[in-house]
Amino acid sequence: MNSETIDQALERRAKYDSLEEFLDAEIRTPMRGVKTEYKDSVIDYYYLPQSYMKGLRCYCSLVQDLPADETISPTYCNCSKGYVTTYWEKVTGRPVEVELMESAVSGSDRCWFRIRIR
Repeated sequence: MNSETIDQALERRAKYDSLEEFLDAEIRTPMRGVKTEYKDSVIDYYYLPQSYMKGLRCYCSLVQDLPADETISPTYCNCSKGYVTTYWEKVTGRPVEVELMESAVSGSDRCWFRIRIR
């Protein structure tokens, strides 16, 4: 994902009167390779690299070719955490706190980010 993805999200967001309407639409019709859940000002945002491309471990080009039997520290995911923060701050128009809950390169089959809107 890159700034183009953020621009596309902002275009989609502009079609809705409220953040809740936008999130409902994102939940109903997710982008390929992601999943969104929302409840009580908390967004659970998932990267699902295997659903995007068979055998893909991660969207990050630095570690996407990591062999299936190897894991690395979730520290490598701080870049993605920063991106998710920027993405959701722009989409919500508010500060957010992002916590990495699971990482595909650390043994999970997904990356799970919990976003708290402030």
